[in-house]
Amino acid sequence: MTIALVAGAVVLLITFATLISIQRMTPPEPPQATGSPVAWVADEVWQRLNPSGFLARRVVAVQPGPVVIGPHMTPATRDDHLRVPQMLVRSDAEIPPTGSLAEQRARLLKTPGGGQIKSAVWPVCCDRLGTLISCQQNDALAGIEQVAGPLDRAFLAEELNSWGGPNADVSSFRDHGWREVLSRMRTGAHSGMGINIFQCRACGRLYVASCAP
Repeated sequence: MTIALVAGAVVLLITFATLISIQRMTPPEPPQATGSPVAWVADEVWQRLNPSGFLARRVVAVQPGPVVIGPHMTPATRDDHLRVPQMLVRSDAEIPPTGSLAEQRARLLKTPGGGQIKSAVWPVCCDRLGTLISCQQNDALAGIEQVAGPLDRAFLAEELNSWGGPNADVSSFRDHGWREVLSRMRTGAHSGMGINIFQCRACGRLYVASCAP
């Protein structure tokens, strides 16, 4: 009995030593990149969609597949250009490439990473994809508006024309735009779900647009 116990202990020690040796010989995993690999998703949004550690593994397990699903490509109109506010573009910000709507859609659908952005109205301004700077969160709104002013009328005309159905009075929507939703986001009464904020990194214009929660 004693011999068996000693033999078992020796086996355990050898196994433990082997595991330690393997661990030491295995190169450490490279640190997770914190910067976005694409110019149409800002670093802050990228970090939120691609958390590290356990949360990263959970994102992959729970939400496998493409990141951007069913985007609605929405070119900004001249009216949009004249109405929406602007904000200075960071000097180190990468500017998305120009291209046709088909090319821009193809770029979006190839966006790598974790998380999911579903049915987003995605602005195209200056022939480029708008950069997503806030994705369904209300804590980024105050900082953006502190610099650029209220985003109540930073809507896209093409999206606004679909509000309320075919018989809606679009002129009334033009007066208040996103005012009701954003006012609730400012007080914390609205979580920001279903609301994205974009910036054109070519001209600095800001757009508020919807997505599926």
